[in-house]
Amino acid sequence: MKHIDKAHFLINSAFDFENIKRFDRIYPFTNENIKEIFNYFNFKGKDCLSVLSSSDQILDMHLKGANNITAFDINPLTYYYYELKKAAILSGISFEEYENFFCKIKYKFNIFNNRNAFDIEIYKHISEYITDNKSKIFWDELFNTYKPKKIRQPSALFSADEYSHKILKNNIFYFNEESYKKLQNIIENLNIEFINCNINELNNIDKKFDYIYLSNIFQFVKNFDKAKKNDIEYLKSIKSFIEQLSKNLNIYGEIMICYLYYTNITTLPLCNESARKFVFKEDCFETLKIKNNLDNGKETNNNNHGALIYRKID
Repeated sequence: MKHIDKAHFLINSAFDFENIKRFDRIYPFTNENIKEIFNYFNFKGKDCLSVLSSSDQILDMHLKGANNITAFDINPLTYYYYELKKAAILSGISFEEYENFFCKIKYKFNIFNNRNAFDIEIYKHISEYITDNKSKIFWDELFNTYKPKKIRQPSALFSADEYSHKILKNNIFYFNEESYKKLQNIIENLNIEFINCNINELNNIDKKFDYIYLSNIFQFVKNFDKAKKNDIEYLKSIKSFIEQLSKNLNIYGEIMICYLYYTNITTLPLCNESARKFVFKEDCFETLKIKNNLDNGKETNNNNHGALIYRKID
């Protein structure tokens, strides 16, 4: 099974930044403030397409009433992680057990020292609720081969890009005891369609959606590489792609084009406000202001996050 072989390779190649591609590793949690972004949209009864990544976007969409969810990701290992998170929620473990199992950063200190992460006894319990056979084989193989701390070590199978427990609570809608319990009551109804593809292949999908979530992929894909274009040309290439992708939107559908981590980083074309406004000047485009919880919620002119949105108006 090639995906298991890839997982073994990653686990045994910790901190190898030369031979491991950026998106080979699994993001343990989202590093975007999706809790605030999703407050701008009505997901109830809607059909959604989203990057899978850490699965947090999918779980929040489901909790907020999304009807059908299609997920895509260039990294096939993200699907196995989705099945693990879903099984954990299905298994009935408490929110405290859930966060203690999945979080590697200890709650009070921003260091990688949570010894309970991927606890083997908790895994034995939740593994009984993994309904996808390939995912069960995948995780059983890893837990039978390695100690939990080796599976969950940073910069190996999992990315080291992980925020503290406190920030996750501010960034993720389901990541608190009350919302987690609500998610437990409906999680058995969550069945996604997963497409292992890159962003350029999305135009090959023959489906219609009400909402498409693209995270910050446009900052990294090669054919949108800023080094090959000036800012205006770069942004025009993104705009052209979005206009093509809009054929997959229902009327009044929306695309979250890109999450902007800091809207004042002029080295990133999408964060170049004047260039962005020049290219995305039609009424169907809007930049939302998003609170940056990394700076403890303090809003200044230098720390704002944002999200570039497209809305299909006819």
